[in-house]
Amino acid sequence: MKSFLIGSLPFESVEEAIDYVFSFDVPTLPNLPQLYEDEFMLNQAFECLEGYSFTGAAVKVDSQKKSSLLSFSAKSEFFERLGSTYKWQACGPLTLLSALDHHTKSEEILDNYLDQLIATQKEFNILSSDPFLFLLDEPVLAFCEDNIDVLKRFISKLKSSSTLKLGRVGIHACSKVSLSTLQTLGLELYALDPSLYSSDEMKELQKSLGSRLVYTPVSSKGAEINYRPHEEEYSAPSCGGALSSKMEMDNIKKILRS
Repeated sequence: MKSFLIGSLPFESVEEAIDYVFSFDVPTLPNLPQLYEDEFMLNQAFECLEGYSFTGAAVKVDSQKKSSLLSFSAKSEFFERLGSTYKWQACGPLTLLSALDHHTKSEEILDNYLDQLIATQKEFNILSSDPFLFLLDEPVLAFCEDNIDVLKRFISKLKSSSTLKLGRVGIHACSKVSLSTLQTLGLELYALDPSLYSSDEMKELQKSLGSRLVYTPVSSKGAEINYRPHEEEYSAPSCGGALSSKMEMDNIKKILRS
């Protein structure tokens, strides 16, 4: 079983973050929001959009702002050291929509965001010819299941891009999502928080999703989660570690590597 991380880390130096992510089987391109605030998930998503920014509480119109690739402060060091399968992650469309709060141009903004995700992966493909895992982060998914068609269309467009031909696309959700919703997405990886599900529910998820389910034996705070693996191919913590302590991150590493 190969280990990876869920996006964000608490480190305040790129060097420390790079050393940490390369101690796992599949290095994860990290978000470092303690170093750069724009690397919090929603901030990062809005930073790449033309005409909009995110203040942490609301969307702000900025007519002078141009589109850009998603920004990662550790990108150069990460790809210089890389020589194997890697993983990265970005805000999902439903979570982006929740911040837009019924904006009249929501569909146009989502299309712009999708273009920037694809353009970012295109740049990564220049930096590395290695295969990769790409996960959409959807913490609000359990509360937006009525809008599942929006997510499905977004995923379909994303996967149809030749830029992602070397990638496996998945989703990370730290809210309790129904099995029927997960099944309808047709993804290759599902990273969930098993502490939100009963033992019987987890067995049903394992039976249905098989090796596409990510084994999650530890929380973002380094606490062990009671979860027996079955067919899982990858392992990861339940969430990102932006707000975790270094001691908790050490415990995450210890559990995943064991």
